[in-house]
Amino acid sequence: MTGSQTFTLGGVAEQEDITGTVTVNADCTGTATIQVFVAGQLQRTSVLSVAYDSDLTHGRAIFQSVTLPDGSHLPVVITFDASRVSSKN
Repeated sequence: MTGSQTFTLGGVAEQEDITGTVTVNADCTGTATIQVFVAGQLQRTSVLSVAYDSDLTHGRAIFQSVTLPDGSHLPVVITFDASRVSSKN
């Protein structure tokens, strides 16, 4: 997967580019490993556990880990809930 996201920190907006791999198991669970870059520099790597439902149009995830480029790990409690907004085609 590839994409981008905008975030703000201290009132300053920044653009992040993301790339990674997502797996989906037969039981509709999965794993995502995502690398986040700002201006081409790796900021962090996140590993998420994912569960899909509604014919893969809805998903939930919880971050398992966030690792910085120097190898240090950040404590993390982040979840998300997502729905597909475009057709499968």
